[in-house]
Amino acid sequence: MFAADLKNYEQRVPNSNSWPGFTLQNSHLNKKLLTLNINSLEKLTEPDVFIESISNIRFGKPAVTLYNERRSGELKVPIKTLDESFSAEIPLTLTFVDRERFAELNEIIRFGTISQDISTQPFKRDSFPLTILIIAFFGGVILNFMPCVLPVLMIKLLDITRAVGKDRKSVRLGFLSSALGIISSFLLLAIIAILFKKLGVFVTWGMQFQQPIFITISSIAILGFAAGLLGWLKFEAPDRLLNRLSRPADNKYNKSGLVGLSRHFFTGVFATILATPCSAPLVGTALTFALGGETQEIIFIFLSMGLGLALPYLSISIFPFALAIMPKPGAWMRKLEIFLAMLLCLTAVWLLTVLAEQISLTLLLLVIGSMTLATLSIVISKIFKPHLFICLAAILGLCAIVLSSGLEFLPQQKRAFLAEAKTAIGNSNPSWVVFDEQKISKYVNEGHTVLVDVSAEWCITCKVNEKLFISNGLISNSLKSGTLIGMKADWTKPDNKIANYLFSFNRYGIPFTVIYGPRARTGIVLPELLDEDTIRDAIEAASYYQ
Repeated sequence: MFAADLKNYEQRVPNSNSWPGFTLQNSHLNKKLLTLNINSLEKLTEPDVFIESISNIRFGKPAVTLYNERRSGELKVPIKTLDESFSAEIPLTLTFVDRERFAELNEIIRFGTISQDISTQPFKRDSFPLTILIIAFFGGVILNFMPCVLPVLMIKLLDITRAVGKDRKSVRLGFLSSALGIISSFLLLAIIAILFKKLGVFVTWGMQFQQPIFITISSIAILGFAAGLLGWLKFEAPDRLLNRLSRPADNKYNKSGLVGLSRHFFTGVFATILATPCSAPLVGTALTFALGGETQEIIFIFLSMGLGLALPYLSISIFPFALAIMPKPGAWMRKLEIFLAMLLCLTAVWLLTVLAEQISLTLLLLVIGSMTLATLSIVISKIFKPHLFICLAAILGLCAIVLSSGLEFLPQQKRAFLAEAKTAIGNSNPSWVVFDEQKISKYVNEGHTVLVDVSAEWCITCKVNEKLFISNGLISNSLKSGTLIGMKADWTKPDNKIANYLFSFNRYGIPFTVIYGPRARTGIVLPELLDEDTIRDAIEAASYYQ
């Protein structure tokens, strides 16, 4: 009886784990005010904080501001008395309460401002800032030059060359159709994000690439575009649909014209699909504001980002006379088409390596076999019985999609074979440990500096960071020397623990890199695109010894 009562009372003692989903995002202390930014997976009601200190500091009642649908808050605690002999670092015990929920954190608070990545700062939602729309627009513009979108942009450049000599009206319509495809896709993404949020699903940028069926469909679509560039496949719409859409009074809008416009439109859709696994400067900031905001904010920010991605296409549609600077069509275009088709095939191969992280070897081989036979059927269709072999290719493509979604029906095959191989390699490499949020504070309390890297196989920006800065340079040397502990959080597949960790920082996409240490117990968030100077400054700011 007494043991049960004792255990019951022990559970009521606040600690860092007594409030699941609660995190202290950042803090700032000056001579007049202590500012604390908190996050909670569940909505906050009336948060408060009680502060204990061994220093001669007395705090008043905090002023609380809630935002992000009441899942984040800013507590401004006035300082009533302050000993003039205060040190640069003050240890505080912070007990946060919100009705029946509570958590106790031991923090070392430093005087002065700690610089942080702009995308981790809380936005005031009293008004809808024009600045965020501008950030979203330029984030979309930058996406055009990311590796994932470049193949599509090059295809459009090929379209520009093909358009030389054509009338300006058809050029305008073609590029306007591509822009409309991009903007429509971003609007659809916004609607899906809103619906998921209403259902209580944690929405993130690129989350669809965690689903094997989406990756398989994307791979098939990419191979279809490649086959079109090689002349193996023509995209034709049904006659009945074309007859309804065509305008008999205008000869310029005949069936072939509508097919061309639909191809341009889906090129824009294609560009959006390839953009979603990419993050870039400004994109993370805009997405943080959008996905943490209300319905109208999500729609306007996604549309603004779509306009940014569509800017090259809109520019040509508005200023078609720019085509005068393009070289004349010639035999070189065929070589360019083959080169672009090879780029698309490499993109499909990359997607299949991502798929290998998510499904078993047996299913992967079946999916690849179906797609290979479908491609061969398309090639054979150019020789004889085109309709028969095109139908066969479609059936084989459908089989590949069904097989990739069959993971749930084969419980013995659930683990991906590449993931198992990587786990074995990771176990033999002591530089990296498996992500465990609870162990971060343990390592920091022991005096270690910890780097948490959240990435995924489908994240292009993550791969760039890993190649240039994580597997080489300062981070690699620090991991090998033991001065830094690395935690790898692989988000290739859905993982609620990683999703909750991202949400605790008010983040909705990856890459995401944080450095913890005795001087930075709440973590220093690094920008999406890493560089040596930023990494060095963060490690020095977090470590005991500088």
